[in-house]
Amino acid sequence: MLEIILGVIVLISILLIMIIIINNKFQFSIIKIDKAEEDISLYLDKKKELLDRCRPTIKKELKLENFLDELDDEDIVDIKYEVSISMFAEEQIYCFSAMIVYKS
Repeated sequence: MLEIILGVIVLISILLIMIIIINNKFQFSIIKIDKAEEDISLYLDKKKELLDRCRPTIKKELKLENFLDELDDEDIVDIKYEVSISMFAEEQIYCFSAMIVYKS
């Protein structure tokens, strides 16, 4: 009789250990999913910030294109291009610019 009681206790203990192990695996998976969602959110926030910063530059470029369309080829004397590269923290920054010399 004592052996049956001990056997049942051991069996219940083994089942509880298995349940705890399975539960911990699911908890770990849930933590990984939460971390991935947080990383995606940060990535999308950075992309939105970059787009917000680029939007004024793009608008200026579009205005420049309209200006260039209004100029005749005979009015343009020269176009000077400049390219600058620098490092800021861990980011490499490129700056492209052009100066248009034209007759008014």
